[in-house]
Amino acid sequence: MWSRQLPSELVIAKMYYDANNCDYHNWSHILECYDFLEKNHISYSADLDIAILFHDIVYDNLPEKEVRSADLMMSLYPQTDSSIYRIIKATQGHSIKNCDWKTVAMIKADLHAFLSPMKIVENYGKIMRESIKLYDVDTETFIMKNREFMLSLINTMNNNYRINLDEFWLKVIDGIKLSIAIGANYTMKEK
Repeated sequence: MWSRQLPSELVIAKMYYDANNCDYHNWSHILECYDFLEKNHISYSADLDIAILFHDIVYDNLPEKEVRSADLMMSLYPQTDSSIYRIIKATQGHSIKNCDWKTVAMIKADLHAFLSPMKIVENYGKIMRESIKLYDVDTETFIMKNREFMLSLINTMNNNYRINLDEFWLKVIDGIKLSIAIGANYTMKEK
């Protein structure tokens, strides 16, 4: 595995993720992020390692999850450099404007599931179940809010990323559009 965290640190982090009881933002998501870094031969960075481990560790129905995840990381690792805090916080808006390579790698790892149509379909269901449970919303509300979030993400990418220089981002945008289409298709089936 790409991570070099001690097994005991991984076990503690996994306990937090398991306690969140999320369908998507869970321990499997963290392992998939590490797997993405390994498969893409991303140079090891202890800062990036910790940021991946903590970026979704606080996941509930309250705002500022990323900030609270970064705060938890700082409380457990008080000697940690504040750059890790910034890397985790960047996952809030997924902007890579004026970011270092570690933040870009973090955002890519977090969004890499948009590269696979099969994963997009699978993850849409997971995120829907998770959101309905966390936010106590109906399916239609989830679809509407998810669409708003995805359109905002595309807008962020178009305004902040140099997408023409990296095919990854173009594929992610296509994946986001597929996710939006899944919601629209689901809505049409319901009617």
